[in-house]
Amino acid sequence: MPGEVIEIIPDRGVLLQASGVLIQGVWGNRRISRGKLKILARKPEEELTANLLDLDKRGLVLVSGFCTQAEVLKKAADLPVNGLILGGMSSSLIPLANRIKLPIILTEGFGRHAMNRPAFELLKTNEER
Repeated sequence: MPGEVIEIIPDRGVLLQASGVLIQGVWGNRRISRGKLKILARKPEEELTANLLDLDKRGLVLVSGFCTQAEVLKKAADLPVNGLILGGMSSSLIPLANRIKLPIILTEGFGRHAMNRPAFELLKTNEER
């Protein structure tokens, strides 16, 4: 993590000061990862579709409005991308989301929910980080 060492703690380590972003989700599939953010949606109410997922998305954490199709989750996991941050997801996808190794976080809940605008804008300002 890039940052500045502001204190050395003998026999323990260091205190590192860094910048970050916290977006709280309402549901996640208990997976964790990291990677550069890539915003796929121009607007927080846009659906994530399979045609948006190609090889140049490998290793990225992707942000979009919502997901309704199992094909999309499977394709994202197969690429693999490092994670999905979505406003919403169809509840019928929960069993698949819990089986695949792809980390998924929902900011709003289950259904065709757009991501709330403040969270979407905050993520946009951190794209490529």
